[in-house]
Amino acid sequence: MAQPSLIGQLRLRQGDVVALVGGGGKSSTLLQLRREALDCGWSVRVGTTTKVGVRQMASVADFIHGGERNGKLTGAIPQAFAELGVDLVVVEADGARTLPAKAPADHEPVVPESATVLVTLIGADALDRVIEDQCHRPMRVAAVVGCRSYDRLTPERAAVLLTSDRGGRKSLPTGARHVVLITKVTDANKPLVVRLRANLDDTPSVIVRWNSELRRERSVSHP
Repeated sequence: MAQPSLIGQLRLRQGDVVALVGGGGKSSTLLQLRREALDCGWSVRVGTTTKVGVRQMASVADFIHGGERNGKLTGAIPQAFAELGVDLVVVEADGARTLPAKAPADHEPVVPESATVLVTLIGADALDRVIEDQCHRPMRVAAVVGCRSYDRLTPERAAVLLTSDRGGRKSLPTGARHVVLITKVTDANKPLVVRLRANLDDTPSVIVRWNSELRRERSVSHP
């Protein structure tokens, strides 16, 4: 039996506008969703409201952005992702400087009001590691989860981060669904991922394995 697509695991439907926030592989996830949508015969547009590397999106001729500056594609205005008339829109709406977890600053994330699904990513390699070492904006992460920045991001603390209105749910549009996407899952860190998912309460979560490319595991939890 074929493994379910990421589109299927996230329960995406034609007409959805997906905003990707957090850390742990937003650009790769955006490209994966684009590939899957095209394979389904869907029309799709992707872009960013933050900064992404030019090389990362070199394969996407119609990538929506705000111009190029110093080797980066700058963010388009959020309104650029409304009423595009396609089956699926995917927006990278947050930056994490390649780190697997983060808490947003006051000006982050830049989520379009048209977003119907907010996907908060976290890399499993952040779990049970020192916050200062593995998180973007570590002082903010520590403040959200109620510890010091030199403490570890336990799965229980990560669940708080991912579901907090000052963390993974920040800027969630009215009426939009929130889903947690856990990447970089390995046999070694899977027990930590199990603990994380057990603490997400009613927030649906999806896990994916992450090697040289996005690889999906048939494992999904929905309320």
